Amino acid sequence: MTQTINSQNITIRPVEMSDARAINRYTATVLAESEWLISGPNETPMTWWRRRNWILMKQSRSLETCLIAEKDGSIVGMIDCFTDFRKKVRHVTTMAMTVDRAHRRQGIGRSLLQQMTQWVHDHPTLEKIELHVHAPNGSALSLYKSAGFVKEGSRSRAIRLLNGDYTDDIIMGLWP
Repeated sequence: MTQTINSQNITIRPVEMSDARAINRYTATVLAESEWLISGPNETPMTWWRRRNWILMKQSRSLETCLIAEKDGSIVGMIDCFTDFRKKVRHVTTMAMTVDRAHRRQGIGRSLLQQMTQWVHDHPTLEKIELHVHAPNGSALSLYKSAGFVKEGSRSRAIRLLNGDYTDDIIMGLWP
């Protein structure tokens, strides 16, 4: 689906097998530039072949998806979800989202979030989206609150930042 976001043509679409190398490049960039992600630049390396298997898994599991945002043929954002398939908890999916630093505050994250929310809303099994966010990440907290997510709890000092300081992990949820 191509959208005009702040006068830019951005395409948001489901991930495809041919995206494996581009996702690896995008992920390496985002991990290197963000202080708010759990993984560091070299902590979750994936060969393009392993990334293809990850994409296949996302495509074959009915309770999961991955959407990418593209601008001029390059990935500028990504959102995916993962779901525990056990019967008592499979109505809840946990999402993670990133937007390339150069493309933040342009509506891309909001659009990705809206697409994910709609996907969950239309899903026959899923009823709730959960997410985790670092307590000091005000921009992300603001975006999630404006989309209807509410704080459901926190894990005190659950994250140790690179400088050695600790921060809380905020858990938020939405029933779309």
